[in-house]
Amino acid sequence: MCLVFLKQILLLIVIIDIGMGIQCPDSSQWKLRAKGICKPLEPWYYCLFDENSLKYKEFCRNKQDFHKPGYKYVLSGNINGKPCNEVRFQPFKFKTDGNSRCVFQKSLCTEAGQVDFNNGTTVSDSTCRCDFTRGYAFVSTPKDLCFCVPSNEDCSCFKKPCRENEILTPGKF
Repeated sequence: MCLVFLKQILLLIVIIDIGMGIQCPDSSQWKLRAKGICKPLEPWYYCLFDENSLKYKEFCRNKQDFHKPGYKYVLSGNINGKPCNEVRFQPFKFKTDGNSRCVFQKSLCTEAGQVDFNNGTTVSDSTCRCDFTRGYAFVSTPKDLCFCVPSNEDCSCFKKPCRENEILTPGKF
C-alpha cells in the first residue's frame, strides 16, 4: 500500500516537472549543480532561456562567457546576447556563471505620493518623483531635486501643506 502511494507521488512529481520544464537553480546553487552534471573538460555550468523551445536549458561548456552591461544571454540556435527586458536591468557585465537573467528588477514607484519619472534603461533603475500636483514632496532631499533612484536613495514622499495662494512646484520644497 505504502509502496503504491510512493510510486504515485513520484509519478506526479515527474509529470509536474515535465509539464513545467526546468527552472534554473538559485545562483547560490550553481557551483553545486556544476559539480553534479559537468565534466572536467567542460566545467562551466549554464542555464539559459531557449527562445526556440521557450524553456530554460542547462548544459556545460569549456569556458565562461561575459556580455556588456544591459544585456543577458539566451539560446536561439547559438548563445546570443539580448537586451534586458523592460522590468529588469544589468549595470555591469553579464556573467554566465550564476546568472540566467538580468540581475536587478527595476523599482516600482508605488508608495504614497510617488509617480514614475523615468522607466530607466537596460543598465539603470527606474526613477520616481513625488506628485507635487497633489501636494507631495520628498521626505529627504534626493541627489537630484526633481527625482530619485529608489535603489540608491530614500524616495519617500509626504503630503506637504501649502499656505493659501501657494502651490508646490517640482524641486521646490
